[in-house]
Amino acid sequence: MRIGLFTDTYRPSINGIVFVVESLKKHLESQGHEVYIFCPGSSIRPGRHAEAFDEDEHVIRFPSVKGAFYDDYDLSLFFPPRVLSRIKELDLDVIHFFTPGA
Repeated sequence: MRIGLFTDTYRPSINGIVFVVESLKKHLESQGHEVYIFCPGSSIRPGRHAEAFDEDEHVIRFPSVKGAFYDDYDLSLFFPPRVLSRIKELDLDVIHFFTPGA
């Protein structure tokens, strides 16, 4: 299956949500599933400010505002057309939201 995990907090933050998202991704991939993480880019233009650890093409970042409610939680303003197109193109079988903002 193709699975999309949507979260408002991900690396470089370190917290329980990040741990669960990464653990679930690794477990599902070990079972043969294709897993994508949709997470904040810590800026309005995440493509221009991509973090070094995002070499994995299965991590898709979207525009956000840093520290909207907590220091390590970002607020997503919207999914830009390129991210919406990518979501549709992936034809995900399962979508799981971890946090309320997404």
